[in-house]
Amino acid sequence: MVTIMTRFILLFAVVGLLISVAHAATGDMTIRDGKGSKVGEIKADGTVRDRFGAKAGEIELKGDIRDKTGRKIGRFKESGQIRDGSGRQIGSVGINGKVRNAQGKHVGTIGKDGTIRNASGKKIGQVKPYVPDARIRVAAFMFFFFPGGFSN
Repeated sequence: MVTIMTRFILLFAVVGLLISVAHAATGDMTIRDGKGSKVGEIKADGTVRDRFGAKAGEIELKGDIRDKTGRKIGRFKESGQIRDGSGRQIGSVGINGKVRNAQGKHVGTIGKDGTIRNASGKKIGQVKPYVPDARIRVAAFMFFFFPGGFSN
């Protein structure tokens, strides 16, 4: 007899697997501004490209954020904290999608559908197809909420 808790665990395992499969199947995710123009994309391997297809940087699974030359310019944690190359916190993006700046002020949101909004709720971007993954949230942060993005 399968308990209710076991059913929930199995359900979450299946959902996690489906998200992983969807991410692997879609591979690339396009990042667009509020008007629908392409800003960049993130590849399944973590490579980030600008609107022209040139490499802008890389977001590694282990948490390192690199510029286009491979120089480490920051680090992120699964908890959502994002730090610069000197270890100073530059912001955070929580699992719930709330984006905060270095001072902890709410500056925006990344919705469950990949819609990126500023603090007043105005749509400023979109990630499609969207998979709720820490690297995707970091890429959106770098493009929309961190001046200079990957060129720091």
